[in-house]
Parts: sequence; structure tokens; C-alpha cells
Amino acid sequence: RMTGFFWMLGLTLLAQGFLCILGDVEVGCKKWVPDTQVKGNIKCVECRPGNRVAQQSGTNPQELCTPCERGTYTLKSLAFECASCTQCIALSHSNFSFPYFCGCKKGLRCGNAECSFCVDECGKGQEPTKKRDCAPCPKGTFNDQIHQKCKPFSTRCPDPTHIIVFKGNTSSDILCEFPQPPTTLPVTNPEKPGKRGTSGCC
Repeated sequence: RMTGFFWMLGLTLLAQGFLCILGDVEVGCKKWVPDTQVKGNIKCVECRPGNRVAQQSGTNPQELCTPCERGTYTLKSLAFECASCTQCIALSHSNFSFPYFCGCKKGLRCGNAECSFCVDECGKGQEPTKKRDCAPCPKGTFNDQIHQKCKPFSTRCPDPTHIIVFKGNTSSDILCEFPQPPTTLPVTNPEKPGKRGTSGCC
């Protein structure tokens, strides 16, 4: 009896051509089961990638799930709504199942792997904060890279024969160089007083 149900459903789906393609996104439900509460209906248990649930029960798998709108995405197989990239901008609409086609405006960068939000991009001498903005490196620390945490200054030169010639700032660690030999000046013997030559007289 159950086999007959799926056989009739299969013929219906073939007649309707339920596998619809929108760009690179297949539309509709991928896996479904019979609806135990409504005779003749089915319930989706897995939408196709990039689709969200459109209706919980029906007769046509194509109508049970619908593609995410542009600028949104979903990584779940049975999502009831698509996630937005909030501050992000859509870089590509070729596949709505991946948020990596979202990006951030100039001066911002993705705040997580899914790029569900953007944060200020911190430059050298700064570090990112929990408030998603940037703060200057605290005293005694520096950052010489883009969007990284500040690090404490080195306390000594890597080479023990070198000396510190620059104590560092917010964007640079200490600088070390080999000490220059002291400059020596030539020594001259000054004339002692009272020793000058005098001309004799008669």
C-alpha cells in the first residue's frame, strides 16, 4: 500500500517536472516522508542546498522549499528562514547555500567564518575589540600587522652581541643593531706656558 503511494507520487512528480533549476540552485525538497496527519500529503525532511522551508506539508516537493533571497543564505538542511549577511554585501549569487559569496565593504572585514556580520578592519598600531571596532595598542605593546592582537615589546635583542637602538612604538617592536666602535680623536700635545723661544740681547 505504501509502495503504491510512492509510485503514484513519482508519476505525479515526473509529470510536473519537480526538479526545477534556478541558476545553479536546485529548487524544492530533496527528501520527504508521508504526512501522517494529512492524507496524500508529504512533509519535507531535507531541503535542497540554498533552499528554506516554504510550507510544512503539501503534495508537490518543489513547493515545500524555496531558494533563499539574494543577499541571504542557509547552511541548514531544513531552515525556516535564511540568514542575512547584515552589514555584508553580496559578491556573487551563483550559489545561495554558501555565505562565502558575501563580503564586506571597504574598510570592513568578515567577523566570522560565515561572514554573518562585519567588523572594522584594524590597521597597524591597533587591535580588534569585542565591540567590533579598533583600539590603539596599550602601553608596552605593538602590532605590526593588519587586524591582529597587540603583543608585548621584546625585552632584549635576539643576538646578544647587539644593543637596542629603538625602544619600539605601537606599530613596531624594538630594533637592535651591532654597537658601533667608539670614535677616537687624534691627541695633540699643547705647548706648555713659559717655554716659548726668546731672542737674546747683548
